Amino acid sequence: MLYVELEYLDVSVVYRRAPAASGGKFGVPLESLVLRERSPGNVPVVVRRCTEEVERRGLDCVGIYRLCCSSRRKRMLKADIEADAERAVLAADRVPDVNVISCEYLSS
Repeated sequence: MLYVELEYLDVSVVYRRAPAASGGKFGVPLESLVLRERSPGNVPVVVRRCTEEVERRGLDCVGIYRLCCSSRRKRMLKADIEADAERAVLAADRVPDVNVISCEYLSS
């Protein structure tokens, strides 16, 4: 069985950059995020966690940094990370498609 959910978004909506939320992880300059988090090695939590998860289960996937992901799943993951980057669940049972994780931290 295959279930498909399609959502049409106008191109102007898809490529519009949303303003950064106060204290958010996405849409802010990397330097300010590093200073705010004071993370070890000057690596933001979201980058460290996503990289660790991709290395754990995505290195044998063909096209891991080339394939697109579900925009709906990406928005859900982004909301989870914005709420609490340290506790956001990136495991396969919550985010089965590792491309959602790889495209999330590369394109946001």
